Order: sequence, then structure tokens, then C-alpha cells
Amino acid sequence: MRNVLMVLLLAAAVKPQEKTEQGGYQPNAPAPTYQAATSAPVDAAVVDNYGVSQNDFPLPSCYLNEAGYLCCNKEQEMVMNKAYDNITKTRGGNFKKCNIHQITVKLQEDLQKHFKVDFEAVSAVGDFASKNYFSQDFICKIKRDDVYMLGFGTPQRVKPSEKYLDRPPRLLNTFA
Repeated sequence: MRNVLMVLLLAAAVKPQEKTEQGGYQPNAPAPTYQAATSAPVDAAVVDNYGVSQNDFPLPSCYLNEAGYLCCNKEQEMVMNKAYDNITKTRGGNFKKCNIHQITVKLQEDLQKHFKVDFEAVSAVGDFASKNYFSQDFICKIKRDDVYMLGFGTPQRVKPSEKYLDRPPRLLNTFA
């Protein structure tokens, strides 16, 4: 009796799927139809930087590099690529590209030596977003061999006494 109940329960649990009009399994359903993709209208003024207009960049010298990331100084991009090439050729070609710390340190050192300005450097094995204050036009993000690198000039602090020298004296201490 017990075995018969088990067989009945199993048979009830494993019912073949039925055809339905509202979805689900439909063996004789027509094949899906696809629409052809249409291209978006292209404005000739924005084609140069992968469809991003020049007004969207923080400085007139900024552009999108080959990897599609923002750079504002071509010389900085060149120095960053050279730094990556140099660090990956160390140790007889046995450099581990996952050693992000060494890449970051080399990147920062090379940028500072070349431009004689303080730099900050960030490296990661995955893409990341950043919103930075930077000095002059020193900001660039590149991608090499699945390593993402960002270098930017350290922003310069302005002394509070010099911050508002262009304002009239009556506005200087309004919150005192």
C-alpha cells in the first residue's frame, strides 16, 4: 500500500507540461520574429570623440583615448603607457600583472619625475569610476592588459586667507 501511494505521488508530481494559450511550454508555437536594428541619427559635430561632444569635457584639451577613457594631456598618456611597459618588462619578463601596488607606485613615480609635479595614481584589475579634483590638465585614465590606471595631478590647496582675495572686503567675513 505504501509503495502504491509513493508511485501515485511521484506520477502526480511529474506531469508532462501542457499547452497553454497564455504562455509556458508551447511545442508548436511559431518562431519569434525579429526587427532589424536601426541606427541612431549621427551628428557630424560629435563623431570625433566617440559621440561625446567637446562641451562635456572639463577642459578644452580633453579627449577620449583609444580605450574610451578621458585624458586631458597627451604627454601624460604617453608617460603612463611607458611606465606600464617598463614595469611589465622587469624581472626578466616574469612580472605578475596582478601586482597592482607595484604598477601604481611606478606610475606615480614616473609621472612625478617627468612633470616635476605631485601626482596621485590609482590602479585596478576592474574598471572603476572616479570624480576628481586635479591640477592643471593632468588627468588621464588608460587600460592596458586588463589593468585600469588613473593618474592625476595632486590638487593644490589654497590658503583660506588667499581664497577670496578677489571679493570685496565686506563679503569676506559674512559667516564669522
